[in-house]
Parts: sequence; C-alpha cells; structure tokens
Amino acid sequence: MTRETVRDLYWFFRPSLVVFLCYLVAATLSLQISGRNQDQADPSLRDLLEVAEDVAELTKPSPELSPREVVSIQAAALANEDQQQGILQCALFASPENFAATGPLDRFARMLRGPRYRTLLSPDALSIGAVTLRGDDARVLVSVLEGERPAAFAWYLSREKDGLLRDCWMTASVLPILPDDQPRVNEI
Repeated sequence: MTRETVRDLYWFFRPSLVVFLCYLVAATLSLQISGRNQDQADPSLRDLLEVAEDVAELTKPSPELSPREVVSIQAAALANEDQQQGILQCALFASPENFAATGPLDRFARMLRGPRYRTLLSPDALSIGAVTLRGDDARVLVSVLEGERPAAFAWYLSREKDGLLRDCWMTASVLPILPDDQPRVNEI
C-alpha cells in the first residue's frame, strides 16, 4: 500500500473512526469505573489513547502537561467548530472519578451542551487565568465571553497517582463561578 492510499483511506474512514473512538472511550472508562483493577484496564486505555492521537488528531494525557496546558487543551477543544471532536478531547482529560459521575460520553456531551456549560462551546473570547497549585491538586480560572455575556469557570485538576495515567493532570471537575448577585446553593 502506498502512503497516498493510506492517507486516502484515513480521510474516507475518519468519521467512522471518531464514532468508534467515542465508543472505546466510554467502554474503557466503564471498565475502570466498574471496579476492575487499574492494571487490567491499562492495555485498552493505552490502545485508546494511541488511536486518539493518531486517528482523531487528539492530544492524549501526558505527565509532561501542566494543569494550565490541560485546561488550555480542553477549553480550546470545546471552542472548536468540530463540537463532537472537542467534547471527545475534553473527555480524554476527565479523571476516572469525574467521568464516573458525568459519563458515559453521550451524557457528558448533553451536560456540556446544557445551560451551565454551553458558553464553553461557542465563546467569542476565552482567557485562561490564574493557576493555584496545592500538592497534587490544582485550580485554573477560565473567563469566557459570549456576546456581551461574561462567564467564568473554575477547573479543578488532580494528578493521578497510579495506572496508565500516573502523574498526569486530569480534570476532576469544572464549576461555573456565580456572579455576586446570584444566590449560592447554601443561601437558597
């Protein structure tokens, strides 16, 4: 097979491969969440991350990435015109505990398209702000502007302690920061 043939096949099958990749993400994370030993899930996760990098042009988690870089990757992916690929990229950096609470992938996508997070999918402007580090935990502030409506989010990350993602910064949660004039949960 020539290099051109391989490239043509890649572009022809790319949409199907992205759907397959979404399935693999959900299946792999389900195995991790269902109580299997992290080491048992490592080969599948490794394969998934390699496919994500090679086929879907996604960045995979790496210990070399700082919390700020992880948030930049996720925020830029969500703001990308290819919403499906952006959501998949974001899911690749969700911690296993985060994905247990927000997954599978279709539920994760619905959450991002919902009223709390949809401004992250179509911002006119986006700014990655201050990073606060405390040991293996980090918080990164992100400001978003959609039209004349500002929004702010706090990304909470943790460094994974074991398994294939050992020493990788993964997103534990993303929370909207409420303006001062809106009631907090404990004030309602």
